[in-house]
Amino acid sequence: MFTNNLESLSLSELHTLADENGLEIEPGAEKADIVAAIQDAIEEDRIEQEAFQNQIVRIEGKKYDILNGDHLDFSEIDEYELPEHYNETKITLMLRDPAWAFAYWDISDNKRYELEHDPTFEGLMLRVNEKQETCLEECEPVNTFDISVDPEDSRWYINLPRIGNYYCIQLVCLIEGREEVLAESGCILTPAYSIELDEQQQEIDAPTEQLFSAVLDDEDAETDGIPQRIISLLDNEYLRLKS
Repeated sequence: MFTNNLESLSLSELHTLADENGLEIEPGAEKADIVAAIQDAIEEDRIEQEAFQNQIVRIEGKKYDILNGDHLDFSEIDEYELPEHYNETKITLMLRDPAWAFAYWDISDNKRYELEHDPTFEGLMLRVNEKQETCLEECEPVNTFDISVDPEDSRWYINLPRIGNYYCIQLVCLIEGREEVLAESGCILTPAYSIELDEQQQEIDAPTEQLFSAVLDDEDAETDGIPQRIISLLDNEYLRLKS
């Protein structure tokens, strides 16, 4: 394709193209010789450029090479697969909407091996801390609840009791009745559902907090199900108050 493009040019156009590429063409040179010289120069330039480019850059360059008739060959790009985990003990909390957050975490291989072979290991839990200020160490939470998780778990959706407050989460392991914080997330702030709701929040917070406390104080409550057990109660109370 490239050769055909060059051969369709006039001698004057070929001489101009040769000058632009720094080629010296002898007077009276045949058209075929000029075309061959230009091809050689462009090919040498291409080889030199590829010597300083990686595979990704070369593929991108082919996408815009209008003189090259070769089809893109994406097999030149190595396939990269994301690892199942990054061998780091870490937990992250993300806001999904004003009422829900999403937590995901990982435990390093060494720490997981240590827990699996510790006969006093009793389990893992997520500790959700609600604060009225950013998560500074000296800022005590105004509310806390725990969620039991299995060692095989790595993610969890969490219902947030109130809007307008900060939340952070800790990954805690229980060893012989003792708690050890493995990792702690950054803070998220729950925004208002709407301007109207924001103005009514003081009226809604008090009864919702009473309901939340009542469920926690219920001797028959299945604490391992918190907050899932109280989600429907909180939602129903919120809808009743809003209506």
